[in-house]
Amino acid sequence: MAKVFPKVLTIAGSDSSGGAGIQADLKTFAALKCYGMSALTAITAQNTQKITEIAPLKTNLIAQQIEIVLADIEINAIKIGMLFHSEIIECVFKILKKIPAIPIVLDPLMVSSTGDRLLESSSEKNILKLFPLTKVVTPNLAEASFLTQIEIDNKNSMLDAGFLLIEKGAPAVVIKGGHLSPNSGQGSDCLIEKIDEKLSVTWMETPSISTNNTHGSGCTFSAAIACGLAHSLSLSEAVKMAKSYVHGAIKAASNHKLGKGAGPLHHFYEWWT
Repeated sequence: MAKVFPKVLTIAGSDSSGGAGIQADLKTFAALKCYGMSALTAITAQNTQKITEIAPLKTNLIAQQIEIVLADIEINAIKIGMLFHSEIIECVFKILKKIPAIPIVLDPLMVSSTGDRLLESSSEKNILKLFPLTKVVTPNLAEASFLTQIEIDNKNSMLDAGFLLIEKGAPAVVIKGGHLSPNSGQGSDCLIEKIDEKLSVTWMETPSISTNNTHGSGCTFSAAIACGLAHSLSLSEAVKMAKSYVHGAIKAASNHKLGKGAGPLHHFYEWWT
């Protein structure tokens, strides 16, 4: 019998430097033994230091990319990244609301690590429309703070923000707290999920790594969770696996230098010596 790989679709923007966006997603899918597909939402001109141009694709072309893949291939999980504006959010929403059986991981990208906008300010609240369609939403501290209007400066406020995001429609949330306590020596992430109408909280911590090579870590994390779900892991198992994978990819990249800014992760660290 032919071996069947889990199949994962990313709906996201392109990073010309290869560190984030669909490039990071597809590398992650391959590293975690999934077959990756992509629906491109926008093209960016960027490197490890900055983004100089963002060109969103027409929504009819984005829709065609998603629909033609879904019509032919049985998808086991979907990761959503950069959507850029409200029209693209609405386009993706209309398609995905028809396929509730596929687990969806939403990374609500708003601002890049270089400070460049990845979602128009007028569209930021519209991302909430996708929350009920997802399996989990993975905001960083800044994104969670904006979406909830809660100033997050400790673990208690992380929890408050997570609970509010659940109220706003997300069935589960992972708030990425890597920058919460930079001097603590630990990177703390918080998974909040609704199980049988009750909220379950799981804290996950890994040792902090002193490196600037973290470009695309958020994209990679959400893509890795999608892979775990595609491999039929539970959500908590998928999140723990993803956190371990990203920590290893950052650690492996800490001894390498690519570009003059924030370098990318080493996605294939378990394969390459």
